[in-house]
Amino acid sequence: MKLKAGDYVSMKGIKEDEYNAVAKAFIKSGAGIGEYAKGRQKFPFFGWGPSSGSLYHGNGTFQLASGKSQEGCTELSVEQVIGSTEWNGEGLPPIGCEVEATWGCESIWLKSIVLDSNSFAYLNNFTSAWRIEPTNGAKFRQITVKTEAQRLSEAASIKLKTAQKVIDAGYRKESV
Repeated sequence: MKLKAGDYVSMKGIKEDEYNAVAKAFIKSGAGIGEYAKGRQKFPFFGWGPSSGSLYHGNGTFQLASGKSQEGCTELSVEQVIGSTEWNGEGLPPIGCEVEATWGCESIWLKSIVLDSNSFAYLNNFTSAWRIEPTNGAKFRQITVKTEAQRLSEAASIKLKTAQKVIDAGYRKESV
């Protein structure tokens, strides 16, 4: 999803790190800093001003009295806004970004979702339950999609290396 002028979020229940991540996502998409520079304010909505082109806190700028969005304005969830930014693989991925994560053992990478600046979740393959881990000490990379040919090539390489280790250890097939 590409963010545009008129997109906004509800400030109800939004945490400080989410607020900052939303602002950064809007700015990365082209919004001016605007009222973000003044800090978090007590208004029900925050977003990319439809006419100013900058970040804006508002009472009803984005919505009509009926509660529906003004024409050209779209209410999005915090996750939609934060997840809209593409991660280039540098630094900590944005909140809501699906990545591969590892910690302690770089030969195992698990598909994960960044929950906030301090934690991420991954699906434990053994228990089929989601586990939450701290981002401290973890490494992240963009999800890699391997073709069937790449998977077969890797499997063949592993078989050859294993066979060579067996031969190098002195094991031989006995002749009958």
